[in-house]
Amino acid sequence: MSIQELLKQENLTDTVNRYKLQIVHEDDDTYYIEDMKDRRTMTRGRVVHIAKNIPELLRYLRNLRCA
Repeated sequence: MSIQELLKQENLTDTVNRYKLQIVHEDDDTYYIEDMKDRRTMTRGRVVHIAKNIPELLRYLRNLRCA
């Protein structure tokens, strides 16, 4: 399942769009959550959180949604 499908299933797409976040899945199965309002390059933003797995990624986004 792709990250986009997972976010849609968990109703987190609005949260990602509201905060202008980008989620990057690296080869070592870590997920970088980047703030695209503070860009470092044209395609990468400032890293705000590094998740080691999908449950940690979802927990961070759910907590952000409640804030």
